[in-house]
Amino acid sequence: MQRKSYLRRLPPSEPRYTKFQVAMRYFPDDNFATASRKLRRWIHDDPPLNEELRRMGYHTSQKYFSQAHLEVLKEFLGDPLE
Repeated sequence: MQRKSYLRRLPPSEPRYTKFQVAMRYFPDDNFATASRKLRRWIHDDPPLNEELRRMGYHTSQKYFSQAHLEVLKEFLGDPLE
């Protein structure tokens, strides 16, 4: 049986970051739930960003962002550390 692409595991050598880690970088003054909700809303409300992430295999049920996903987020939302 073929697994859906969003269920595939990342190779162990590829860095990955939880949605919590990424959300807290963009919204450091918010709690986990609020930061995660805001990041999810930003992705949902930006169709070009949402489409690019999905093109790269991102699915909303994923728990992690790959390094490639982070690069797309930086391109559309800016670097959270700046």
